[in-house]
Amino acid sequence: MPRDRNDVLVIEAIKNEARALAHVADLVLAQFEGRYLLMAGAPELRAAVTQYLPKTVQQRLGGEFSADIHALPADVAKASEPVQRVIEEREEVGTVQRLLDAGPNLSAWGEQPTLDALREGRVATLVVDDMFGKPGARCRNCGGLWGAPSPSCLACGSDAIEAVGDVVELAIEQALEQKAVLELVRSSTARGLMASMGPMAAVLRW
Repeated sequence: MPRDRNDVLVIEAIKNEARALAHVADLVLAQFEGRYLLMAGAPELRAAVTQYLPKTVQQRLGGEFSADIHALPADVAKASEPVQRVIEEREEVGTVQRLLDAGPNLSAWGEQPTLDALREGRVATLVVDDMFGKPGARCRNCGGLWGAPSPSCLACGSDAIEAVGDVVELAIEQALEQKAVLELVRSSTARGLMASMGPMAAVLRW
């Protein structure tokens, strides 16, 4: 009987810990707008935590990894990196596939068509190869971005054109200001899919 009582106490302790961890995970995801939850721990504890997670959080479980219980935060981050890369690659490929499926009316392919769509406020999702960067130009009058300098702005006609060191960085800033989603492509699979459209593209709002 004592052994059975101990087993019950252990099970109850695991349940209590799992409830607390599930609650903390839910709060952290909500506060920091987390997209996925990665978990490390003993199999029975992971299963218990999963059971107590809200259904909305269960749908955002990204994977599992192993880490020493006394590992430092930097070591935990390193241990979780392979799982994160799998998730990121899956998302990158999905976004690029959406670009391909959107067709010419609901997407912009290539550098200047994407910059033009940004100037018009049409970009819903900006997709950029993380290694891509190049000089360009910006119109101080209308904010238009250009892949190459010209005497006057091709959009508004102003001669307030200035050279910029990295037009891609400015494009990313504009996209975020317009509340567009940003997808930085790092995986070789997604880069391969982008080969036909160039290192910068966008899914359009309209």
